[in-house]
Amino acid sequence: MKVTVAVLSCGNCGADVPISSPGTVTVTCSHCGSLCLRKDVDLEAIGQVALPTPLLSRFELGSEGRFEDRPFVVRGQIQLDHGTGLWNEWVAETDEGWLWIAEAQGELHVYEEVTGVRAPGRENLPDADPDSGAFIPPRGNERWAAGDRVDLGPGDDWTIREIGRGTVVTFRGELPVRMKPGDRTTYVDLVRGAGEVATLDFTRPGDAEVLLGRFVGTDELHLDPGTAPDYEPARIRSEEVRCPNCGGTIEVQDAERAISLGCQHCGSLLQRENQAAAYAAVRGEERMKARPSIPIGAVGDMGGEELTVLGFLERSVTSDGIRYPWREYLTRSAEGRYRWLIESDGHWTLAHPVPATKLRKGKKVDVGGGRTRSFSSGEAVVDEVLGEFYWKVRVGERVHTRDFVDTALGRMASFESSPLEASASLARHVEPGEVEDAFPTAKLPRRVGVGPVQPNPHSPRSTWKVFALLFVLLTGSCVATRVGAANEVVHQSSFDAVASAPDTEEVDFSEPFEIRADGKNVRITLRAPTLDGGYLAFLGALINEDTGEVRDFQSAAQYYSGVSGGERWSEGNRRGRVLIGPIPSGRYRLRIATRPYDRAVSVPYQVEVKSDVPRSLWFVLALIALLPFPFIVAARAGAFEARRWANSD
Repeated sequence: MKVTVAVLSCGNCGADVPISSPGTVTVTCSHCGSLCLRKDVDLEAIGQVALPTPLLSRFELGSEGRFEDRPFVVRGQIQLDHGTGLWNEWVAETDEGWLWIAEAQGELHVYEEVTGVRAPGRENLPDADPDSGAFIPPRGNERWAAGDRVDLGPGDDWTIREIGRGTVVTFRGELPVRMKPGDRTTYVDLVRGAGEVATLDFTRPGDAEVLLGRFVGTDELHLDPGTAPDYEPARIRSEEVRCPNCGGTIEVQDAERAISLGCQHCGSLLQRENQAAAYAAVRGEERMKARPSIPIGAVGDMGGEELTVLGFLERSVTSDGIRYPWREYLTRSAEGRYRWLIESDGHWTLAHPVPATKLRKGKKVDVGGGRTRSFSSGEAVVDEVLGEFYWKVRVGERVHTRDFVDTALGRMASFESSPLEASASLARHVEPGEVEDAFPTAKLPRRVGVGPVQPNPHSPRSTWKVFALLFVLLTGSCVATRVGAANEVVHQSSFDAVASAPDTEEVDFSEPFEIRADGKNVRITLRAPTLDGGYLAFLGALINEDTGEVRDFQSAAQYYSGVSGGERWSEGNRRGRVLIGPIPSGRYRLRIATRPYDRAVSVPYQVEVKSDVPRSLWFVLALIALLPFPFIVAARAGAFEARRWANSD
């Protein structure tokens, strides 16, 4: 969509300069590189611009796309340096106005300038250093600091992510604002919720300009492939740099973005002001105490992303005089996104940056499906640097850190803050085997203790769920057995009282009866309902009249009662039971001998025979056998968690 609304003459070389938008204020001449200010009918040359550093980008002048159903065309590019590296901002025109697309560290933000928003005054900004112009970290509460709340209106609360100053390095194309290389920008970046962003721009005098936007993915911009540059995700331009201290050769993996280098030969720390500057030593030769387990430059696949190891840091927190170190590997995906592979005592996590407000919900931290607990906090210091980094890292650099863990999900939310910048990352637990598979040349340290988000191999919750399931199955089986059992009364008989002296026997025989259930049990119940003050033993036999097989059994009834102290008491049972089985089906008869003890007993008794009687004993035994396991697992899980939290605050 190439549109020309005017063709003006360059104020320096006189060449024709097409203007694509009526809102263009500043434009660069493609013939001589002059920076031109648009006037009514002509252009005024106000300086020269250099070509932008070729940062890998998804955009080019003339790139077309669609954002929230609004077609846009990229008209201009601004390249800025905020002191720790370059980033691109693209200016796109729509039918409703201009969009600003910020492209930095693999993230894309889309902004629009808004009016009618109550912008706080610049008196809230920290003081600036008179020489460098950089902000001085505030020490009191009278000036803004990262993490502070900013109110842009009733109920319109935001959180400060970064306060900084940048420098316009160069630009090309058309811009809706007056700007020239070397101009200093002053900004306060705000975040809210899972993806909302805002910028307060104090660059120009007067009230701040307010830009509102959000994080976006490339797919949300619906870029036209015919107008986009050839984007090769796997392309990372490398180059070699010679260390000024030891003369060793350092291979820079990501030459377009590397700002700091740690020499692997002598330990010197090298830095440059921006991508166009040469490296200079900021720290002399120093023996390195830590060595990376994964070689710098190694490439591996983790979580579906191809990651290149760029740099290695050792950081630590000291608490109660004890130093707690860990190691961080900066990696870059083929798409330009940065990931941190972090190791502590042989435990690994893989982290990626996220908006801090995406994780926070009141005083809680939401990691996507679970709630976290505070694990540790302190002042982290950089102890060792090796490899390359996209910002000016310094040995001795300090930030405040706070980590929250969700051990059930194996995730950690980490917050880092300094007076001028706040950031957050979300990490997941990684098994050492996954690291070894991704980087076969790595020599991983031995794992010691329990990691902050290492999954607990003993899960009481799962064990109780299994126990509950087995309990339900056992109960169902017991109920089904009782319902399915015949529980058939196959014989009943009564025998009259016969006077017997103690220790003498009286023998009775029942009428024959039929047992139809084959291979089932038989329960014989004997009752002496009028027994009182005595013990009556039953010595019986179940006789199979078809085969002559005899099954002997014994039971007894005893019952005593009386009055003591005006209260009636009783003990014992007038009933005896015996279970026999399994027995074959057939024709049977009972032989029962009664023998009284203690005294002469002369009472009638009754006999009942049931076939295929359900039993609950196996259910009870199975329940008793299962019950200890959840408690054992809970105890082991508790011991595991105690080891984990012993390393926390």
